[in-house]
Amino acid sequence: MTVDEARDHLALRYGIGAAFVRVSQLSKILGISAPTIYAAMREGRFFLPHRMLCSMPAVRLDDLAEWYGRQEQSTPKVRRQADENKPATNEQAAIDETREEIIARVLARVTEKHVEKRTGAKAEGPGATEALKARRRPRPQ
Repeated sequence: MTVDEARDHLALRYGIGAAFVRVSQLSKILGISAPTIYAAMREGRFFLPHRMLCSMPAVRLDDLAEWYGRQEQSTPKVRRQADENKPATNEQAAIDETREEIIARVLARVTEKHVEKRTGAKAEGPGATEALKARRRPRPQ
C-alpha cells in the first residue's frame, strides 16, 4: 500500500480531515489507550514522530500513513498470537497436556498445605480442602 493510499484509507475510515492527528484519534487507529500514548511520548519512546500543537501532541497524517503503509506490507510475515499458541505437533500437544496436569496437581497440594497451615487441621481426601475452608472461623470486624 502506498503512502497516498494509506492516507486516503485512514482519512476515509477514521474521518481525518486535517494534516495532524490528535492523540484521541490516534488511540482509536492504533488500538492503544490515550494515557499510554501520552506516557510514551513524554518518555520519548513513542514510535511515531510527533509535534506539540498548542500544548497538545499530534502526529502528522503523512507520518502515520507512511507507518501504516509499511505495516500493511509486512502483515503476511507477522504471526498471529493464535498461531503461536498452537502446538506444532501431536507430541507437543501431549507434552503441553501433561505439563498442565502437573501444574494442576501442584496447585492443589499447595492449596491444601495453605489451608492446613491456616486452620491447623490436616486435609484428607479430595473434598477436604472445601471442608477445611468451611470450618474457618469468621474474622472479627
